[in-house]
Amino acid sequence: MTPARSWLYVPAHDERKIAKARTAGADAVILDLEDGTPADRKEIARDLVARELADRPGPTRYWVRINAVEPGTGWEADVDAAHAAAGLVIAKVSRADQVRAVHERAGERELAPIVTENAAGVLAMAETLTAAPTVRVAFWGSEDLQADLGARAVRDDAGDLLDVFRVVRSLFLIHCAAAGVAAVDTPCLDIRDLDAVATDSRAAYLLGFAGKQVIHPAHVPNVNAGFLPTDAEVAAARAVLAAFGDRDGGAYRVAGGMVDQPHLRSAKAVLARATEAGATP
Repeated sequence: MTPARSWLYVPAHDERKIAKARTAGADAVILDLEDGTPADRKEIARDLVARELADRPGPTRYWVRINAVEPGTGWEADVDAAHAAAGLVIAKVSRADQVRAVHERAGERELAPIVTENAAGVLAMAETLTAAPTVRVAFWGSEDLQADLGARAVRDDAGDLLDVFRVVRSLFLIHCAAAGVAAVDTPCLDIRDLDAVATDSRAAYLLGFAGKQVIHPAHVPNVNAGFLPTDAEVAAARAVLAAFGDRDGGAYRVAGGMVDQPHLRSAKAVLARATEAGATP
């Protein structure tokens, strides 16, 4: 199964928003026990999470974001409430032992650490992304990092990432590739700018991200479309596979250019994504 394209956050204490998320079309829905749930609603939210996972299968992939693995956050109770979830998103990861602690409590559930929410987390990515065998996907985010750095903004007046955040994003993508972990991009924060969602999603897909976090159901269609190979990409990938046939090695001429093993790997990834999304037989 290829990684989810759209990861829709929904406050775990809000039954109305949870119900809406079920039909939003996201590849994965994240019931958020961390920042999305007020401190005085955590217990109610845990009960709702357990009931939602037990009573309503919902989307193909139902995940839960747990609180930071620190004393007093209640992260252990979060993990227990999410026993039927497909996986756990771990907030504010800065050390490998935090990931290992969740793995020990969660067993074989998949883990998705958010590894860039503070400076310590950025510097520890190589360790945290390989801290447990169940880490198969990871997220990067900029808003908490902005606060940790004392930065006044994440993007410039043109909407482009400021240098430090561009560097962190690139390092995150490289570390994920080195660890064999699927990289998920940060969400678009402007709920109304659907064109920006489409543009950002397509750019992230071309760069190598597997998917994108989503904070509003209206963003889901454009994110899903942005991470879907185009008809031209699918046709080109098929041409590469046809050139190789049953052979694993060698170099071949396709559409006036030469292709070899890296192109074959890329072509297989394109077709896997398209096939799972139902875009090609």
